[in-house]
Amino acid sequence: MEEPLTEANNRGGPSASPLPLSPSYRKSFVVQAVVVAALGSFNFGFNLAVMNTSWPIVYKHFGWTEDMVQLRQGVMNSMVFVGAAVGCFLGGSLLPRGRRFALVANSSTFIVGCIVCTLCGQMEWLLILGRLISGLAVGVVTVAVPNYISEIAPASVRGSFGVVHQLMINLGIVGGVAVGLPLSQPATKDPFSVEVTDFDRVWWRLMFLFSGGVALVQALFFMSCLRFETPSFLMDKGDSDGALMVLRKTYTTEEEAQSVHGAMRRAQEAQAGASGRGGAGASELTRVSITSAFGKPLYLKAIMIGCVRMTGVWVSVASLGVTCVNLVACLCASPLVERLGRKKLLMIGNLGQGVALLPAAVACVLEAVGGGVSEQVTEVLSIASVGGFVIFFAVAMGPVLWIYLSEMYTNDVKEAASALASALNWVFCIAMVFSSSFMPNSVAFTLFCVISFVAAAFVHVFVLETRGYSVGSSPYFPGVGSGVGPEGGDRDDSGRLGLEARGLVGSVRGSPPVSGSGELSKGKGGGERENGSAHLGV
Repeated sequence: MEEPLTEANNRGGPSASPLPLSPSYRKSFVVQAVVVAALGSFNFGFNLAVMNTSWPIVYKHFGWTEDMVQLRQGVMNSMVFVGAAVGCFLGGSLLPRGRRFALVANSSTFIVGCIVCTLCGQMEWLLILGRLISGLAVGVVTVAVPNYISEIAPASVRGSFGVVHQLMINLGIVGGVAVGLPLSQPATKDPFSVEVTDFDRVWWRLMFLFSGGVALVQALFFMSCLRFETPSFLMDKGDSDGALMVLRKTYTTEEEAQSVHGAMRRAQEAQAGASGRGGAGASELTRVSITSAFGKPLYLKAIMIGCVRMTGVWVSVASLGVTCVNLVACLCASPLVERLGRKKLLMIGNLGQGVALLPAAVACVLEAVGGGVSEQVTEVLSIASVGGFVIFFAVAMGPVLWIYLSEMYTNDVKEAASALASALNWVFCIAMVFSSSFMPNSVAFTLFCVISFVAAAFVHVFVLETRGYSVGSSPYFPGVGSGVGPEGGDRDDSGRLGLEARGLVGSVRGSPPVSGSGELSKGKGGGERENGSAHLGV
């Protein structure tokens, strides 16, 4: 059995207080920070779903006729997506001022959006404006929340906590549908048959205020209990003491906090040196704009991979039942992200989605060409396929994409690249919302089935594993504060420093600890150990 490596072992001295393989952290603190940040994710889902149950009331409220419904409802729905696409770039511009700052500022955007929607009265344009403002806030959430969670959570549990973002989106969707349940519903399939009461006329607009209440709670928590930025951001800004203060709140012992802090400092120096900033003397990393990043092949490849991954995100909400299935499956994803890794889970999820949709695609095509498949069989297979698709999506593509996007870029390009990839996601969502109304089932099922299999092949060929990398390190940027994760492989000096920033000690899954001394020896358990090094190897 392999003996855990300690700092004393590294020096060749007697064992002092051993550091565990995964440094212990203060769970209550990390959970509080993650949940407060993810309140923005709740508002994300809430604003997508809040009008789902109120449309018949809205028709009557504004006096729409049947020929007006499709266009005007489509415009109001799409405003959230349009706002989100723009909001991603707004989030990218706010992140360099601080992850916490971006989330606090965004809370005010949610509050303004919900107030405008509530006060719309008989003015359709005001409701459209309110939905657009809420969409801006949703776009900021897609960029800011995953980045905040990935930087505040210890690396050993980053994947598990990263799932909270998608989980809270699903809870928000459930909440958005649930607040509309008291509204009157049509007695028949005709939405214009609804009998609108005085309660309905008031309640459908008051529902928007729930989003503002959640945003207000988030802002108050950030301004009272969580008045600090993430350690990674503080280190990038040259505030080493501030980063250490947050690490002391995160880890249970001073020794662990100091160890992680020292490793982060060395990783930053290596990244700054690789970026041509003179190494240890750099106090703040150079930020790369999205335009300059496209001119560099190393950045361009990673950005394009991130953008391609984001175009596959499914965000439409068919019913509360589907959302609940999504929610339960998302809960199952939390332990799998760290156990299987990001790449393997994305592979399983995409393949599962393709296999799940295949029966419905075949049945719909055969029915369309008169192949002898009954409409009843097609309906049953379609329901089963959608259920399977939702489960595989919720376990993999849903939560993992947000985690992966926050991990695959180094700090100098993270804000701009994350904003671009998230914006592209919303552009495709807009296209999907409008095209799905005119797309026959045979085309829709076949298209999504093919896309899922192509996505699985794309993951296999191009996507690299990011599990175990420190914040700001990436396998797509070798030699720039990055290294190889726990599965082993070649490491350069900057890669070693990036791995040290995780605060992990000892050999990981048979990978030898790496140090600047380069001198390795065999430990008691047969694993390789390093002599003469004053720092903790990985």
